[in-house]
Amino acid sequence: EGASSKQVGRPVGDGVLWPKGEAWAYRREAYAEMAALLARRADPAFRRSVLGEAEGSEVPPEDAAVALAAPAMHAEVFGREPSWSSGISQPTTPPMG
Repeated sequence: EGASSKQVGRPVGDGVLWPKGEAWAYRREAYAEMAALLARRADPAFRRSVLGEAEGSEVPPEDAAVALAAPAMHAEVFGREPSWSSGISQPTTPPMG
């Protein structure tokens, strides 16, 4: 949360700053996509088409657990996001160099 509550120098150390709140926005949107993808690991159609599993294959318990946990973890983390940054949208990574 530290990077999202103040201006922070980009990783390349060029002195350019991410404006306050952009870290929340970038992470919120990227992690939502990741959580949705992980949630699909318990979907038999996804497992057949993407993972190449046979019809009727059982979902491994660890994949079922991840499918439930990922969206819940996203909701828990981003439930702490301050209201002032919830309207910021940053659909792509800022330039890094």
